[in-house]
Amino acid sequence: MTMLKNKRMTFSLIFVCLVMVSPMAKAQRGRVNFLFEGLPIVGDLVSPGVGGGVVRGVIGGGGVPGGILGLINIQGVLRCSANGNVSAPAFVNADVQLQCGGQNNVVSTSTTNSAGIFSILVNPIQLVLSTLQSDCQVAVTTPLSTCNAALPTDQLLSSSLARVGETVSGPLRVVNLRPTGFTLA
Repeated sequence: MTMLKNKRMTFSLIFVCLVMVSPMAKAQRGRVNFLFEGLPIVGDLVSPGVGGGVVRGVIGGGGVPGGILGLINIQGVLRCSANGNVSAPAFVNADVQLQCGGQNNVVSTSTTNSAGIFSILVNPIQLVLSTLQSDCQVAVTTPLSTCNAALPTDQLLSSSLARVGETVSGPLRVVNLRPTGFTLA
């Protein structure tokens, strides 16, 4: 019972337990700065780039490491183009995967809607923000020839991710990420 009186110690133990049971966090345990990533950062701007899109993520406020009360949202518009042409028609019903690591492990999946928009939510306890930006990509597994028969059938589109800001709603913070531009892989 004395441990429950010390709220910081209780929170630390609960947080460590959550991190240890998360498969993605296990792979990142060796990172010294893991406990400090995901803290709110102010001043990011939304910037539409090649391929368009916005990525939204949530990070816990009040100095809560890793974003217990937060999310990361990766959102973008997929175009039927081999070079990221933003005036190309939307790539409808395309399967999109969030892939991380050297073997491109699939972390999450989504399907584009009738406007070519996809959205992938990521829990920052499973995957920290810096890893998403440096070691992950959004890959389209539906062949490009599905939307235009003149485009390649043997190559797939992929894009790295960039942070474009955050959305705050009460205690919930969403970190916004977007694809930097889809190109043939």
